[in-house]
Amino acid sequence: ALFDTTVQPADLVPTEEDVIARRKTLMTLMKEYEKSQTGSASEPPPEGKAFHRRTWKGMRNKEVGAVSLFAMVQRLEEDAGVTGKGMLAEASEELTEEEESNDTANHAAVIRMRDRAYNQYRSHFVLQTEKLVREYKSVLREEQRWRSNWNTLVQSLQDS
Repeated sequence: ALFDTTVQPADLVPTEEDVIARRKTLMTLMKEYEKSQTGSASEPPPEGKAFHRRTWKGMRNKEVGAVSLFAMVQRLEEDAGVTGKGMLAEASEELTEEEESNDTANHAAVIRMRDRAYNQYRSHFVLQTEKLVREYKSVLREEQRWRSNWNTLVQSLQDS
């Protein structure tokens, strides 16, 4: 199995067999024709380079971290109607620096996965923060209720 993917000397010996090239599909031919007609056909990469360069957009800045966490907790404490989804909708438009790399399908996949992972992390971060603040408020209410009941019991014992 290891040598199935490596070129062997026997592979380089000319044979009488014809090599059959894989044909392009009709859709591929139509796309190539359309690109050649509109003039949007890609030009060759710069001299000495294997690929074109592309600038990818940066990520949202200052959305996670201590400063945003404290601001989020403060908003949740001040306004009970604020939700994590509402805070996600008010996303920061400030972006980090743009990234420059080769323009390949692999690079595009990495950037897509980066954005997907960041968005999942971001939504998890906001929802967990909201959940913790709401649990904290619930525990605080229970403690205040217990203290009030305790004070009432102590007062009733002192009065009797």
